[in-house]
Amino acid sequence: MLRIAGVILSDDEKIGFGLTKIYGIGWSRSNKILNDFKIKPNKKIKDLTKEEIQGIIKYITENYKIEGELREEVVSNIRRLKDISSYRGIR
Repeated sequence: MLRIAGVILSDDEKIGFGLTKIYGIGWSRSNKILNDFKIKPNKKIKDLTKEEIQGIIKYITENYKIEGELREEVVSNIRRLKDISSYRGIR
């Protein structure tokens, strides 16, 4: 079991798919991360080395807003649009 930003990824999943379960990481970001570390997207999570796992976790936390931080930013953007009574905020 791999835990990244509070999300638990199963050992039997492919790493390319597993990373997409993290809020803020889609297919293109997942592939970019794996290409930077030269990891094949079809590799299972249980087959990753500790260095690869630590590198991925460090890279994600340093370079991307994910999970709680991203959700908070989205909510604050919506609240700001409502406060200024913009058309998008009212909708």
